[in-house]
Amino acid sequence: MAVESQTVKRARQRGAQASLTVMPTQDGQTLDAVDRTLSPQAKLVDAEGHTTSIPPEIHDILREVVEAMQAGRAIVLTPMTTRLTTGEAASYLGVSRPTLVKLLEEGKIGYDRPNRHRYVLLRDLEEYSRKQHEIAADALDSMIREADEAGLYNIEPKIFDEALAEVRGEE
Repeated sequence: MAVESQTVKRARQRGAQASLTVMPTQDGQTLDAVDRTLSPQAKLVDAEGHTTSIPPEIHDILREVVEAMQAGRAIVLTPMTTRLTTGEAASYLGVSRPTLVKLLEEGKIGYDRPNRHRYVLLRDLEEYSRKQHEIAADALDSMIREADEAGLYNIEPKIFDEALAEVRGEE
């Protein structure tokens, strides 16, 4: 039987999809000790001494949690199903539902429609999001390269400010 903290018990009482928020601990020594123990070969030990290897996905999450708490940040853990409604998928991406439906209909994100409702897999949203970030990063790199080639990084700040004011129609 698993032992649960009061925080976890309260989250379970709110429902399966409820977020769990944990504030950073003030015990830096304990966090440092956990950090030192979280090697990729770390194992969990139960009350009877049985060991279980920590899967890489869980190890990575634990590493992120410890690093965030060491930096004084809180942790919010929100369980999600891997099959989302269009409303949930839109919220996940931070877009409106009509925008998401348009992306689905354009084939930019895969979906399933077993009945009159569309469902989107979380992994498809992750893939779309990753591609969008790559496109944005490539565009930014290109803009920086073009600005550098045009010598825009060598302009005096006063000249830049004047040119910007002129473009904005300011006097």
